[in-house]
Amino acid sequence: MSHVSEIYGSMVFNEHTMQERLPSATYKQLMKTIKGGEPLNLEVANVVAHAMKEWAIEKGATHYTHWFQPLTGVTAEKIIEDMKPEAVKRIQSRLVLEAVADKENFEVTDEDVNNEINDMASAYQMEADKLKDLLTDADKENMKRDIQVKKAVEFVTENAKEV
Repeated sequence: MSHVSEIYGSMVFNEHTMQERLPSATYKQLMKTIKGGEPLNLEVANVVAHAMKEWAIEKGATHYTHWFQPLTGVTAEKIIEDMKPEAVKRIQSRLVLEAVADKENFEVTDEDVNNEINDMASAYQMEADKLKDLLTDADKENMKRDIQVKKAVEFVTENAKEV
């Protein structure tokens, strides 16, 4: 198993990758923003976002979010240490919600799964059938579990009583 410091930051949409993937004019304008502090043009931002998304998908990303980290010299271990308390809270919350989902025995219908796939396809700007083809059986089972947890969140929210 690799150490965090060996893999952290190993796949980054960095300046070299941008230069390879962006149209020349877009790259030059982006560098004026990054290095010169010029305002970011919306058209440039959209081209960069699209290129970044395509690059991430090629690298195997199935979920995508923008995450900007200033170059502060902070180590991967320090970032993990700082994030650990929040991660523990999230894991504990997820486990509680999974227990609620199990106790309440929430049913996940084919319609629920199809709605989730349609929502994901829309977010990724792709056809739902193409996304379905990309999903493994394990992906579908994870999706069903996530839907159950969403139903548990709704259940807890609707049934919460102020004390």
